[in-house]
Amino acid sequence: MVIIDICKSKNVIQTFRNNFANHSPRHFLTLCKLLGIKTVQTPYLNVGKIEIDTRGKTISESILATGQYQFQIMQAVADKLVSPLPQFVNIGANIGTTILNAWSIGFTNFVAVEPVIFNYNLLLKNLATHNISSKNLNVACGQELGSAMINLHPSSGGRHSLKDQFRGGQNQEVSVIKLDSLQIKTPFFLWVDTEGFELEVLKGGLETIRSLCLGACVEVSPNIS
Repeated sequence: MVIIDICKSKNVIQTFRNNFANHSPRHFLTLCKLLGIKTVQTPYLNVGKIEIDTRGKTISESILATGQYQFQIMQAVADKLVSPLPQFVNIGANIGTTILNAWSIGFTNFVAVEPVIFNYNLLLKNLATHNISSKNLNVACGQELGSAMINLHPSSGGRHSLKDQFRGGQNQEVSVIKLDSLQIKTPFFLWVDTEGFELEVLKGGLETIRSLCLGACVEVSPNIS
């Protein structure tokens, strides 16, 4: 007769899971997808756990392997700003890693804009887990008010794009607002990562940017026209 100590078994399984995810994140995520698992919880920086998309590709792989995603960029930004830190406006917030990075170094007041509903729901969960105060909007920012079809990347939750199209991908209709319509009233730092739609975001926020923006970090995607 074989007797299994369930408590110890759980510890062994958890240890194996953590080692597997850390050392082979791509294979770990592939296994999760094969098992029909859409999200997993994992440690992030020193702030606790977050929920990540098993289809998150580069973002999810980086978090599993290193415990963070692009934190070094955020630290470089913070080093250039004078205390007290301003409001942080994140256009293309994805699942919330950029806001978590900013929060971990002292930002306290946030605006998060994320158009893809799956990412947005994870964003809400991750910010709520850490009691982060944020104005969250499930929309896209662009040059004009209206609606648009966002192209969903079939295998990467961080590459959905209002410009780029993907073979085998689907799309989702999203509302589009202007950055100016957010009615930001205080000085802010702007972070834009919208997979080729950055220029439209900036054009839709010229009035606000000119009057209140203290600095910006904007992704450039020259291969997306």
